[in-house]
Amino acid sequence: MNSATIFEARVRKYQKKSMKYIRYMLNDHFLIVLFFLFGFIMVQYSNWIQTIRVLEWPLLGLLAVLLASVPFFGGVATLLEPADGIFLSVVGQDFKAYLQKAIRRSWALPLLVMLASSGIVFPIVAQAFGTNMSMFTKIFLLQVLFKDLLFRCTKYAYRGVLHFTWIEKLGIYLIAVANFFGMFLWISEGWSFVLLVIPILLSIFIEYYYGKAAFVYRFDSMIELELERQQRIYRLYALFVDVPMVHKPQAQRRSYLDAVLKVLVGKNPSGHRYLVSRTVVRTSQYMSLLLQLAVVSFVVALFSQEYYWNFIVNALLVMLLGFQLVGVIQSANTQNSHFSSLADNNARLQDNLSVLMWTMVASGIVLGISSVMGMREVIGLVGIIFYPVFGILFTQFYLRYRLLKKRRKI
Repeated sequence: MNSATIFEARVRKYQKKSMKYIRYMLNDHFLIVLFFLFGFIMVQYSNWIQTIRVLEWPLLGLLAVLLASVPFFGGVATLLEPADGIFLSVVGQDFKAYLQKAIRRSWALPLLVMLASSGIVFPIVAQAFGTNMSMFTKIFLLQVLFKDLLFRCTKYAYRGVLHFTWIEKLGIYLIAVANFFGMFLWISEGWSFVLLVIPILLSIFIEYYYGKAAFVYRFDSMIELELERQQRIYRLYALFVDVPMVHKPQAQRRSYLDAVLKVLVGKNPSGHRYLVSRTVVRTSQYMSLLLQLAVVSFVVALFSQEYYWNFIVNALLVMLLGFQLVGVIQSANTQNSHFSSLADNNARLQDNLSVLMWTMVASGIVLGISSVMGMREVIGLVGIIFYPVFGILFTQFYLRYRLLKKRRKI
C-alpha cells in the first residue's frame, strides 16, 4: 500500500467520523435559528448597501483588510497521526504523492469561503460602479492566487527548506492588503487585471528558489499542526454534542461567578445538582459561548435599524444557548454517572430543569444588557425582562420535553 492509498483511506475514515457529528450539529432546531439569523443579516446588509453611492477610502481599506484575511482561512489537512513520525518517515519520496493529495483535498472548503466572500463584497462594488461580472472575477481570482501562494509556502515549510513563520505570513498578508486596496481603487479599469500578476510572480519565485532544494520532511511539525487543526474542528462540534476526541477544558474556579453558582445550587442542594451546577459555571464550554453570543447581540443591536429585529435575534440566541446547555448538562451527567445513579430519576430531572432554568435566566439578562448597550435606547430595557422570561418558557415547554425524551431512550 503506497502513501496515496493510505491518504484516501484516511479521508474516508475522517469524513465518516465528521458526518456523524455534523448530523447532530445541524439538527432541525439549529437550522431554524440559522435560517432566521441569516435572513436578518441579509435584510440589514441589503438596506445598508442601498445607502452606498461612492466607495470612500476608509471603506476601501476595510474591505481590503477583510478580503486579504480570507485566503488564510483553512490550512492543509494532512490527516497525519502521531505514529506517522515513524511509519511514514521510511517511505521517503513516496510521501510526495500523499502530500500532493492532501493539498488538493484542502482546496474544497477555502474555495467555498472565497466564493462566498466575493459574493458578499460584489454588491458593494456593483452599487458604486455598476454591475460588471469582471469585477467579481478579479476579486475571486486574487483570493485564489494568494491561497495558492500560501499552500506552496506550506508545502516547502513541510519539506524543511522554507521557514514559514508568522513574519513571512504577515508579509504576505500586507502584500495582499495592498493588492486588494489597489484592485478596489481601479476595479472598473480593464488593466486592473495586472494586479493578479503579483501573487503569480511570488509563486513562481517560491517554486524556482525552493523547488530543487534537497529536503527531509518535518513529520513532527506536520503532525503537531494537524492535531491542532483537528482539535479546532472538534471544539466546534463539542458546542453541540459530546466529542470524546476533544481535549476537555479543565474545571477552574472563577471567583467572580461564585454568586451565580450559589444561585444555581440553591439552599439545600443534592450532590447531583451541585456537580451539574459546577460543570456549567466552572468549565469554559458554555461560558465562552455565552460571551461570544453577547458580542453578537451587541453588534446586531448596534447596526440594526429596527428594534424588533433585536428582540427576534436575541430570542433565537437564547434558544441556541438552551440547545448548548442541554448538551453540557447531559455531558455532566455522563461524566458523573456514578453520582447521578445515586439520585432518583425524578429528582435528577428536577435538578437538571432547575439548573437549566436559572442558567437561562442569567444568560437572558446578559444578552439583554449587551443589547441595551448596542441599542442605546430606552426600549432596549424591555429585553432585560423579556429574554429571561422567554428562557423560562423555552425551558419549561421545550427543554423539559427534550430531557424527558432522552430519559425514555435510556
